[in-house]
Amino acid sequence: MKVKFGILFFVILITLSVYIANPMKIQPPQTNALQDSSPATNQEITNNIKNDFDLKLYSDKETYKSNEPIKVFANFKYIGNQEEVVISHGSDYITFSIKQLDGWFEWFGGDTLMPHISQLKKGINYRKEYVKSGGYSTDDPNRAFYEKFNKEKDLLLPKGTYKITANVSFNLADQLKVDNKDSNDVLGYGIKSGTDTFIQSELTINVLD
Repeated sequence: MKVKFGILFFVILITLSVYIANPMKIQPPQTNALQDSSPATNQEITNNIKNDFDLKLYSDKETYKSNEPIKVFANFKYIGNQEEVVISHGSDYITFSIKQLDGWFEWFGGDTLMPHISQLKKGINYRKEYVKSGGYSTDDPNRAFYEKFNKEKDLLLPKGTYKITANVSFNLADQLKVDNKDSNDVLGYGIKSGTDTFIQSELTINVLD
């Protein structure tokens, strides 16, 4: 028993030391929380359920004009047995990528490696509108187009058929509460790494002249 107690104390001490050196506070998800419903005006194109999580990708419609802003968003929620779960992730756990199926256009969503911690409450949709992130190579032959594309606020695409993907990536962490008396906060959080989770949901749209 003394050996097991010593190991447990050592693990908690390490977790607490990591928190003190690099404190991470649990924060609300960076997407907008909604009730368990979706706008009737939006057509659900596809969804994916994996490991107690539900990801749905939506588009206002399936066909757009080349000068028409494309409206796409994702709904993500936890549907497991617990009331809430803790996840660790980069700057955002929902990103988007676009690939032209009949041409050269390809745009991958970017993310930072800086750790963030979020709580997901059971049955609550977290909505993320499409936002541009990522970048392009300076020696890309289509650099001029990508520079213009990146500066535009709206999502505008030239004529073609496109696959849009919502990507959700996070680590399902175990939460360890510790009394951090050296901090101004009464309660600190140590996070034990858990299961890496990656979910994708895709849809296809057409853009006409």
